[in-house]
Amino acid sequence: MGAHVTAHGVPRCRFDSAVHPPTLARGNRALLTEKTTMQFKSEREACEAWVASFQKISTSLLARAYPARPDGDKAFRLLAGGELLSNCCDETADTTYDDDDEPDGYACSACEKSCAVHWGGAVHAWPAAWGECFHPTEPLDDAWMRAHAEQIARVCGLLVYDSDDVGIVLAIDAAGLDFIARVWLPLYRLRGLEWHAPVEEDPPPRTTRRNRTKR
Repeated sequence: MGAHVTAHGVPRCRFDSAVHPPTLARGNRALLTEKTTMQFKSEREACEAWVASFQKISTSLLARAYPARPDGDKAFRLLAGGELLSNCCDETADTTYDDDDEPDGYACSACEKSCAVHWGGAVHAWPAAWGECFHPTEPLDDAWMRAHAEQIARVCGLLVYDSDDVGIVLAIDAAGLDFIARVWLPLYRLRGLEWHAPVEEDPPPRTTRRNRTKR
């Protein structure tokens, strides 16, 4: 059996004898063979196992298959990621706020006009600086990432591509970071996964009541 699914399409692993974690990519199955009867002890451990289930694709292979083109490539397209740029001057766009300190729109950093924006994509290399890209092997994850690409880019700093041949491809245009802490844990939380044991809060300190001796 696969993972149970909530009403929002979130795989909910209930690691018991009858319910197993989501299917892992070939070669990564051993990571969870000892976890099928228990929850993961920590959020980081659960996140690492989830990411290990993604199919890894060489960035250089993608670059050869889908060369960067000024007019874009319909077969391998950027959904979100990189800096937000203004449509008027193609410069960075700054978020503007209304009187309630709520995001109101964007203003071009060059002409300071309110403008529509687009994602700038990869800066350091095409399609990303990191040597591997990642494809979610679970169809539910693939569909969710496609629907929430902009939120993933904003919260996790990932480049989100969509390919007719592969599906969703996640890429990291950086190096030298703690990717679990900076990228994957935010994605795990954004996805709403709860495959780890809940953190138990310390109970409130007990207050002792002293009996007063009557005189």
